[in-house]
Amino acid sequence: MIDAAAMRLSERGCGGGAPRRAALAMAAFLGMFLVSAAPAWASVGYEPDPGTPTIALRGEAPSGVAVDQANGRIYVAMTSGNFYGEEPGYIDQLEANGTATADSPFTTGAQPVFSGVAVNPMTHSIYAAEYVVVSPFGTFGSSRVVPFSASGAMGTPFATDNADNAAAQIAVDASGRIFFPNADAGTIDVYNSSGSVQEAIACSGCPGGELAEPTSVALDSAGNLYVVDHHDGRVLEFTHAGGPYVYASEFQSGQRADAVAVDGSNGSVLVGDVSGSAGYHIVAYDPSGEQFDDFGSGLITEGFPPSEPQIAIRSSTHQVYVGDPGSDSLRVFAPATIYPPTVTTEPASPVGQIEATLISKVNANLHGTTDCHFEYANDAFFQEHGFAGSTQKPCPSLPAGSRDWTEKLDLTGLSLATTYHYRVVAKNNAGTDVGNPEEFTTLPEAPATVTTEPAASVGLARATLRGSVNSHGGTVSSCTIEYGLTQSYGKSINCPAAVGIGGGDVSESANVTGLTPATTYHYRLTATSNAGSAQGDDVEFTTLSPPPEETETGGEGSGAGGSGGTVGVEWPTAPSPSAAPSPAPKKRHACRKGFRKARVHGKRRCVKKHGRRKAHRKHRRRHRRHAH
Repeated sequence: MIDAAAMRLSERGCGGGAPRRAALAMAAFLGMFLVSAAPAWASVGYEPDPGTPTIALRGEAPSGVAVDQANGRIYVAMTSGNFYGEEPGYIDQLEANGTATADSPFTTGAQPVFSGVAVNPMTHSIYAAEYVVVSPFGTFGSSRVVPFSASGAMGTPFATDNADNAAAQIAVDASGRIFFPNADAGTIDVYNSSGSVQEAIACSGCPGGELAEPTSVALDSAGNLYVVDHHDGRVLEFTHAGGPYVYASEFQSGQRADAVAVDGSNGSVLVGDVSGSAGYHIVAYDPSGEQFDDFGSGLITEGFPPSEPQIAIRSSTHQVYVGDPGSDSLRVFAPATIYPPTVTTEPASPVGQIEATLISKVNANLHGTTDCHFEYANDAFFQEHGFAGSTQKPCPSLPAGSRDWTEKLDLTGLSLATTYHYRVVAKNNAGTDVGNPEEFTTLPEAPATVTTEPAASVGLARATLRGSVNSHGGTVSSCTIEYGLTQSYGKSINCPAAVGIGGGDVSESANVTGLTPATTYHYRLTATSNAGSAQGDDVEFTTLSPPPEETETGGEGSGAGGSGGTVGVEWPTAPSPSAAPSPAPKKRHACRKGFRKARVHGKRRCVKKHGRRKAHRKHRRRHRRHAH
């Protein structure tokens, strides 16, 4: 099987390399990557590592990741030690089993915002890329590359003239040259270890034009360069033969690529992608550019804007590492046999006269689906042909991740009182799964039932018009509320609630304004469906009368010959300025708490509430003293 696959690849060629080299690369890929239990090479992909599916990290928002191929050590660029504590980012050095080394973390003594990290395969030194973040909270970071020794000693950083908010993921080749994607210039700048630019790789001959926003780079074992052009959603391959790099092929296009990595031992290319509804996921290609897996959806969250997680591969084990900013951990994937999606066709609901909604559940089993569609046919066709040659409609979305995706398809233009058969088919790189067949029968033709209900909240110039519509499974194309001064109406408004095919009364209620007070109005509901038009009964209501006008009564203007005041309301008139003022009322003082008003010897006095007898005795004693 390996030889046959290599021969096929040799016939079609591989962009930028000789056919024999491409064939050998494919053979190596298959030989090193195949799992014996897999029925075919296309059934081999990536699953969460059964031993270590995740590695917990101490900091927050991991962005860059790289692996030292010699010893398996993992380097993770952390955006921050703690966002709330405003702790700076750092480089975490982990052993192959995920535990931090004694030298970790690597710090700069400043406030870096890291985006990518790479390992020099010869010296084992580390290069970490920083970038400038411009946000509403301020500007942070610098555009530069910071070198570290394998023990964490910081070297001399060198500046990179990159655009703000351009998060670069870098690579280092066997000679120690650093490949830096420059989104500002649209080039891949190649630096030596001292920070001098050796080459600026452009893409003037690329089919889609020059590089617009390069963000990520990776190198294979032959030194070929893979570049993510984020703006155009493509991955490009560049080759060199001892001279400058030149464009070779377009590896991926039309998607939203954000990161790229290459397995140095088998040449497989992994592209981090955020296109579609799958969120961040990784698309795996063999050396010829054929996709063989799509994994990670639902497990990896998108990065700390504008950075997306970098991907790293350990060539000896083919393990894949990618940072998960949502859980502040490192996701680990390993080669495994993958399986097709799981499809379950469910009963159609609702089913109407000429419409129906088909339903299915699809579980992608952690691998992106490449196709999902409904197949259906009427009973007469089905009895003769089955689903062969039946009508096909795509699923509204391509399922991804590990949860059940509910797929619904609304069919229109069906025949009345007719039986239909349908199923759902889903496919991924491992194969195809076909859902169980289901059937439904459309309803016979019947017009809608329309009911006009009494108006509510009737006021001087407004009212709420009410009613209900039952479609009986018909397709209602219009529903209106007509109103006016007569049964000819003259005005109408659309029903606010949509009337579907599910059956049951749908309540309609609409407010109308601008009516005339003390006026009788007529209204009704009208609905039109595939079975014709139906009208509710005419209902009338009368708006309220305004309150009587209020004017003064009496004087020369009132009475039969007067000027027309309204009788019944008298208003107090203002006093004449020449009239004598009324005497001011006498002031009355209230008693304090515990006392009350009482008449003692003809005068009102404040006395204690225990009674008048004591007050009288006190008054007599005072009178006797004055007499003597």
